[in-house]
Amino acid sequence: MTNSISLTIFGLILTTALSLWVSKIVPRRKEPKLFNKIVVRIGLCTIFILFILFNLCRLVGVKIISITFITVITFLILIEFFLRFLRTQTRSVNSNLVLRKESARFDEFEVIKAIEPHKNSEYLTLGFWHEMQLFTSEGSAIKSKTQDDKIIVDAKNFKGKHISAHNGMRSTTDSPIKASGRVLLLGGSTVYCFEVPDSFTIASYMQRSLNESGDNLEVLNYGISGATVTNRIDKLLSIETLSEKDVVIFLFGDNDFGWQNFYMMQTLTLKILRRLSKYSVLLGWVYFELSAVGRKKTAVTLAEKNIEQLKKLSEKLKTSNIRHRFILQPNIYTKKNINDYESAIILRFGNEVLQMTRDAYSVYEKYLVAPFTSATNLMDGTIKSVYLDWGHVNAEGNKIISDFIVGLDILNYDQKN
Repeated sequence: MTNSISLTIFGLILTTALSLWVSKIVPRRKEPKLFNKIVVRIGLCTIFILFILFNLCRLVGVKIISITFITVITFLILIEFFLRFLRTQTRSVNSNLVLRKESARFDEFEVIKAIEPHKNSEYLTLGFWHEMQLFTSEGSAIKSKTQDDKIIVDAKNFKGKHISAHNGMRSTTDSPIKASGRVLLLGGSTVYCFEVPDSFTIASYMQRSLNESGDNLEVLNYGISGATVTNRIDKLLSIETLSEKDVVIFLFGDNDFGWQNFYMMQTLTLKILRRLSKYSVLLGWVYFELSAVGRKKTAVTLAEKNIEQLKKLSEKLKTSNIRHRFILQPNIYTKKNINDYESAIILRFGNEVLQMTRDAYSVYEKYLVAPFTSATNLMDGTIKSVYLDWGHVNAEGNKIISDFIVGLDILNYDQKN
């Protein structure tokens, strides 16, 4: 009887710990009371099943070591089913409209045209989507090495009906024939804007706005898929024609929370656990908890390094009287009041990206004084989501970002750095 009581207490402690663990990791969305009921009911059922199992083993004369082994294995199996059930409950009605691939541009047209941000999009045609996927499958960037061994990444030249690139840049439409200055727009794939035709990129929206206001400036799109702060600084400094007539706009954040570094520097144990987590929710959560410290350290360290690099770049640009702004990008994790579709997107991309983004952004947000500025709240007013995945947006989202940049005083020649 003593063993049975001990087992019950042991099961209660484990279930309570598990419940707290689950409540911390699994998004509760809009039904916290229902979520708590599910945790309590399944937890009590787990204790009851273990209690019955333990006593049945004793009745048939199984040795205590074997009883313990069977109980532990059963408990782990129950936890696995418990977690799978919770995940199923959480990924409810909108999960069938969420991406299958890790980035919107790699997904099938039939999936993309059905998701909330792309419903009724006039520019989203089968021809455009196939052309874009053909371009990206062949490689959208080319690398070259400078004399001091730095790797410079440029856009691969491409001429299509809907998407094109030339002179190492994504094409910007409506450019003036003869400009008095340039706006150099630097960033990652969210600046390149794969998911829309040429005329709907951030750069093209900016160009039309500047044309309408009478500013004779040419907008150049230096976005590159996967580009980091370091990568784009190297590219900017390799441009020999920079002058006082230029304006540098640097969008950063979405590729600058360290996920590439984190995966490359993981221990063998974590790498094995990460692979096994594809087959087990329990192992996935064990991996998530064990990697928490390293994940946060990587994100924070990289963010601090990037801030220092951007500060040094700012000093160089000031010395040359080149106007500039460094804009902290919005993404789905910085949006307030997310809707059901966006909640499903967050679940699709998991907690690793969410936590690392928030850890890095907590550092970046400490430095939001000129030349740094924040655009993290730009999408807060959108009711219908503009997010195609956790970072990339549709044409409406690009227009919102463009309007924000054009509204900065830095584009006015009378303004100083």
